[in-house]
Amino acid sequence: SSGYTSDYATRELVANPDNFKRIRINGRGVSEAVAPCPVAEGIIDCTLAKLSLINLPVRSVHEDYDLAQVFYYPNTEQPTTAVVIMQKTGLMDDSISGHRYRVSFKLEEDDKSNATWNFVQYGEQLQCARGDMAGKWQKGDCV
Repeated sequence: SSGYTSDYATRELVANPDNFKRIRINGRGVSEAVAPCPVAEGIIDCTLAKLSLINLPVRSVHEDYDLAQVFYYPNTEQPTTAVVIMQKTGLMDDSISGHRYRVSFKLEEDDKSNATWNFVQYGEQLQCARGDMAGKWQKGDCV
């Protein structure tokens, strides 16, 4: 697995979901985690709501993130795809110093001009605190 040392995720890194470990959604939060969000709600607020759901019940997200990035990828098949990166660094853990989430959405409008962000995929990367991968972002586990 590749390591990434920048505090900011690059457009190229974010574009490829294979750079992130895929998060599978299980349990009672599934229907809410995949529910669309009204565009008026805002894509960052939508992402925060999704992250609190996908982390239930074991790793609830109740802390502030120190970085939020939004990338838009328009193309002919999907007029607007957005990918949001939410990152928390400085974790007090002996093996993980940071956690980065990737949440992707597709913009959809119905015939009544109601626009929503529809969930596509969740992913994550870890920033290792020690060893050969210390300070680098990776999709694998830190040891």
